[in-house]
Amino acid sequence: MPDGAVDGLLAQIAAQLGSPVPAHLTAALRAVPRHLFLPSTLWLRDGEGGYAPCDRERDPDRWWRAAYSDVPLVTQFTELSDGDLVPSSSASMPSMVVRMLMALDDRRGQLGEQRGEQQTRGRRVLEIGTGTGFNAALLSYLYGAEKVTSLDIDPALIGQARQALKMSGQEPEVVCADGAGGWQSAAPYDAIIATCSVRTVPLPWLEQTAPGGRIVTPWDTSWCNYGTLRATKQPDGTAEGSLAPYGSFMLMRAQQVDVELRRDVLSEGQDPERTTTGLSPWAVAGNDLDAQVYVGLHVPGAWHS
Repeated sequence: MPDGAVDGLLAQIAAQLGSPVPAHLTAALRAVPRHLFLPSTLWLRDGEGGYAPCDRERDPDRWWRAAYSDVPLVTQFTELSDGDLVPSSSASMPSMVVRMLMALDDRRGQLGEQRGEQQTRGRRVLEIGTGTGFNAALLSYLYGAEKVTSLDIDPALIGQARQALKMSGQEPEVVCADGAGGWQSAAPYDAIIATCSVRTVPLPWLEQTAPGGRIVTPWDTSWCNYGTLRATKQPDGTAEGSLAPYGSFMLMRAQQVDVELRRDVLSEGQDPERTTTGLSPWAVAGNDLDAQVYVGLHVPGAWHS
């Protein structure tokens, strides 16, 4: 790892947050090297709307810069039924990881300020979406690996994450399972954190969260993929919270809808009745993400292509 790589990353994260990274999260980022959780080939934005490979052996300087830059890094592609390749797994933007870890504990102060029994006592955490394993390693450092369970639906990702976690010295329980169902055997949880977005909170998450526990998950609507839900479970079994203005993650596979009007909705030869308007949707919400989220929440099912 290049000298000063972690210091440089911490400075970038602080610039995004507008404040220094909390001490306990600084310690976690120093203890858990991000590069251990990255494959030898990363896919970086090519400046033309696509991605270009970056190989550690062929271009080590660029690879290491990417590894310790505050940017999301695509690590896997999946082929759709029409042959298109779309990103299906990534290493999240480190400042986003920090924001979500802060949201996990903001109701009770910075629980990670002191490591040891006081920190881990009674705190069970479920992560939905193991991905590379980096976030699971940070959670394990903060709360103790024995308190952390991490799920992913992709067996290949699970295998890679387990290897990386072992190299990092953090070995939480990692399970290959559909995160939409949570993981009952280790419930109840004091916190559930997702690294994929949802359009509705799966009922098992709510059922498996202890009263007073926190659910933190990126949010998605048909109209706009943006925002992070921070909700606390109430004594009556419901959850209340709000959307924070950050976060854009891949949608949970169980809730993905790959629909195209001409291909999937219309029968062959069917010509739908059409109406038109001169009002552009961008004239309503423009590029204001908050406004787009509002449209998505209040006009459910509305989408554009």
